[in-house]
Amino acid sequence: MAQLVARTAGGREVAGSSPVTPTRFVTIQWLLQSFARFTEQKPLFLFAILSTMVKKVHAVGVIFENGQGQILVLRRHPQDPEGTTWGLVGGKVEAGETELMAAKREVHEEIGYDIDPAALQLIKTYHWKRSDLDIDFTVFALPSQTEDTVLSINYDEHTEHLWVAPADLYKRKDLMIGLYPILEDQYDVASQHA
Repeated sequence: MAQLVARTAGGREVAGSSPVTPTRFVTIQWLLQSFARFTEQKPLFLFAILSTMVKKVHAVGVIFENGQGQILVLRRHPQDPEGTTWGLVGGKVEAGETELMAAKREVHEEIGYDIDPAALQLIKTYHWKRSDLDIDFTVFALPSQTEDTVLSINYDEHTEHLWVAPADLYKRKDLMIGLYPILEDQYDVASQHA
């Protein structure tokens, strides 16, 4: 086993053992030295690159509308991203799930209601960015529910729920960032407040 020894641009030795050939040793030594020189000269550049990397997320939301034209929103826990804001029933699409499967699962987890995914109507996929996330959010609507629909809100997921008219909801300042364009598109609330 050859001893791997390389020197940084500052003269420090980087050592370890690795089964390397003389050719590989030179290549590895050159890479280590180059990286050391680069990072010593450009730490702010590397920080800038790393700080702009954001996680991509695909999520779904379901608009529940009752017979009075009110929609259901849930308030997020304070410790969650966008904590204490109001949003639709929904969440992240998990690996191996379709959007419809994710919508069915999230609805069951958050409000204890079993839906038929075939009853969901696709509205649109929205895109927005937060400082930490790049989000694609697919929104579905569920046709009006009867007044005797029983919901069982999971308070481990949310702190409270509210049925509210879309125009009144739009006036609030405590909605999840992505809910405003959804209300504008689906209910034309922006023109009502112009």
